[in-house]
Amino acid sequence: MRRRLTASLSSKLIALALINALALAVLASIVWLAYGRVETLSTEITRKQLSSVIDNAALGREISAVLSRLDQDIRRCQDHNQVSGETSQLPAQLKALAVKAEAPSLKESIGYLAATTEHLLSHCNGIRDSLGAIAGTENQLLEQLSATETLTSRALIDQTLAGRNTDYLDQVMTLVIGYRESVMLIGREIGKAAVNTESEQRALVAALAMIDDLKLRLQTLTAATPEMAGIARKMRTAVQRYREHIVVMESDLQEFHTLLTEHQGRVGNVLTQLQQLDRETNLEAEAFLANLHTLVEKTSTNVLWIAAIIVISSLLLTGWFIRNGIQHPLDGILRQISQIRRGERQVDDLVQRHDEWGDIQSALSEMAMQLTQAHELLRDVIDTAPIRVFWKDLDGCYLGCNQLFARDAGRQGPDEMVGLDDFAMPWAAQAERYRADDQAVVRSKQARLGYEEPQTSPEGKTVWLSTSKVPLKDAEGKVIGILGIYDDITLRKATELELQSHRLHLEDLVEERTKALTEAKIAAEAASRAKSAFLANMSHELRTPMNGVLGMLMLASRRMADAKGLDQLDKAKLSAERLLGLLNDILDISKIEADRMVFESIPMEISTVIEQVTNTLGHKAKEKNLALTTNVPAKLMTQALKGDPLRLGQILINLVGNAIKFTEKGVISIRAASFDETHDQLQVRFEVGDTGIGIDHYAQTRLFNAFEQADNSTTRQYGGTGLGLAISKHLVQLMGGRMGVISFPGEGSTFWFELPLRKRVPEMLDVPLSSPTEPASLRLLKQFAGTCVLLAEDEPTAQEVSRYLLEDVGMHVDVAENGELALAMARQNRYALIFMDMQMPTMNGVEATRAIRANSLNRQTPIFAMTANAFDDDRDTCLAAGMNEHISKPVQAGKLYDTMHLWLERQARPLPPESVC
Repeated sequence: MRRRLTASLSSKLIALALINALALAVLASIVWLAYGRVETLSTEITRKQLSSVIDNAALGREISAVLSRLDQDIRRCQDHNQVSGETSQLPAQLKALAVKAEAPSLKESIGYLAATTEHLLSHCNGIRDSLGAIAGTENQLLEQLSATETLTSRALIDQTLAGRNTDYLDQVMTLVIGYRESVMLIGREIGKAAVNTESEQRALVAALAMIDDLKLRLQTLTAATPEMAGIARKMRTAVQRYREHIVVMESDLQEFHTLLTEHQGRVGNVLTQLQQLDRETNLEAEAFLANLHTLVEKTSTNVLWIAAIIVISSLLLTGWFIRNGIQHPLDGILRQISQIRRGERQVDDLVQRHDEWGDIQSALSEMAMQLTQAHELLRDVIDTAPIRVFWKDLDGCYLGCNQLFARDAGRQGPDEMVGLDDFAMPWAAQAERYRADDQAVVRSKQARLGYEEPQTSPEGKTVWLSTSKVPLKDAEGKVIGILGIYDDITLRKATELELQSHRLHLEDLVEERTKALTEAKIAAEAASRAKSAFLANMSHELRTPMNGVLGMLMLASRRMADAKGLDQLDKAKLSAERLLGLLNDILDISKIEADRMVFESIPMEISTVIEQVTNTLGHKAKEKNLALTTNVPAKLMTQALKGDPLRLGQILINLVGNAIKFTEKGVISIRAASFDETHDQLQVRFEVGDTGIGIDHYAQTRLFNAFEQADNSTTRQYGGTGLGLAISKHLVQLMGGRMGVISFPGEGSTFWFELPLRKRVPEMLDVPLSSPTEPASLRLLKQFAGTCVLLAEDEPTAQEVSRYLLEDVGMHVDVAENGELALAMARQNRYALIFMDMQMPTMNGVEATRAIRANSLNRQTPIFAMTANAFDDDRDTCLAAGMNEHISKPVQAGKLYDTMHLWLERQARPLPPESVC
């Protein structure tokens, strides 16, 4: 960075600010010094003059107060011959005031006054003492006169009683009374002397004369009785003291009057001097105020002149700096900016400066250069851009464009376009449309982007453009023109048209394919429905004769007495059951493949399921001399759970049946254990182990596939379809579990599976799920023998089997060959139970059930579907029609009897008489 040769603008501004601050500081200092001088002089004057004024005024007030109190006490002394305790302190106070007084004459006058006051107070005390002595003597005289009066009165009484002459005593009594009056008169005269100073001398002379007269009178009492003579002597002594005290009092009063006269003169002198001091104090205060006013006026005038000089100098300096340091450089810079705004490439050179203005001038020069370069760069960018660029004014005339736009217009360069409008271009046919677009952009002040429009080329061809237009605005936001760009999309447009053609063709193909797929879907759905109908029909057609076969075999075995014949019947029954099992497996596989398998979630206990498995397959294990054992924890055996006990039993029967099938000797074991237990669920692992032939690793990989076994020799040796394990694994997976096998050839196998089972809360626990010890058939015979039931069945063999099963437990059976006949019988008779086949002539079982539920005596009677339609859909259809239970054919006697007993117990007891035959 180059070194500055002169001070920078900021330095000058700082210097100017410092000068102004210095001027203000000097002004403040002068003001402060001036007012400090005023304060100093005021303090000096106050200390020298005002303090003496204040002191003199205070001294005058104190002296006046003391003199006032002194005058009051002297009057009190004259009136009452007594002085207060405060009065005795007045001389000391006057002496203290004399010390404070600065004037020598006043100090001397106050001193004399204090001495005179002290003498006056002393004489007042002496007069008081004389008055006290006189009063005491007067009291003694009065007492002695009272005694004389008493003696005289007694003598008068004695002389009167003796008849003597009492004239002398009367004279004595008169004399005593006169003495008392004289003493009291003297006392009043002395009191006048103490009260009235003007007549005190005459009163004292009168009192002395009275005392002398009293002394002469006392001599008369000497000739009286001896007692009176003694009293008279004492009275003369008292009168003498009385006269002496009066003489002393007279002397004190004369001296007191002399001192009082002198005191009054000195008081007048002091008062005169105090008045003079007060006048002098007032003159000094007026002089002090005049001097202070003069000082303040002089100081204020000087300060104002100095402040005016400093302010004017500062303003002149600031104006000079603003004109030469700011205005002139700023004018030059504004001139350069105007030239740059007008687009002039050459701007005026200014005087070279080395301050901030110089930096601004350099920045402006650099900015002008950069703007020129940017303008040239923008021109190059616009000219080399692969799109067409143009800009117009508000009248639609072109102000500029790039080279590509000029070429599209058939011009040699952009300069030829300036000033022309669209009507002068090859696309004059579209000029009105273009102008309308321009005006819309100007009015809305909003850009219009990416719209497509046609244009006529100089060759007369129509080309397609993708155009965008935005409003051009000045610095104030006012629209001053239009900026537009466009791209030639003729090729793209042609490509789009071709693509559209291909798309339409593809849509046609897709439509045809969709139609074909729809038809295929319809055909597949029809095939699925046909398959379902076939399976349902096959199930019905197979189960109906199987029901007859198993039923007749059961009836025949009950009537057969020959052992060999029974054995043959048992084998036939076993074959029929195997055939039924195969049929059930095929139906389960079809349900699984069609995703139509439905699972229950009902209360169950593992002990009940395992017990049913051992009861079902125990005789088979026993036939092969195999031990069938169970190993389940006691807690798990009685654990209250929810699940599908039928499917769980089916899985275990499949596994245990396979174990019995492939084991020649040893043990078949059923094991169960729980793990991962939570508050509402637990996992249970079931295992079925055997000591059979075992399975190699390769065979295990195919073991759970449908219709496959370990090998073909197994099928030939042991039989079976290979569906049991596949169905079991599918059932486990559908219930949320998994299944596997652990096996080695010649060492036996262990099939295991794990299932999640929900716990039952205590409220869900009801009666024990275990079967009662007594068979349901015996309980039906004991409790419900003679009960009327209705059997609706059209197939004769099924009629015979079902009727036999019902009559075997004591039921009275009415048979109807179709639904219509069953409805008529239900309207005439009340039944405890109704057994209804689904497929019957005239009226099927579903229609008959709906009619019975609608209007008959048996609308509340339990109705059991006893049908060869064993699918879940069939079961749902029966329940929806109003049936209460679904019993599939072939009918299992134990399940039939359990269901009958359950519903008969639910009926109100005793049964209605009309339902008992």
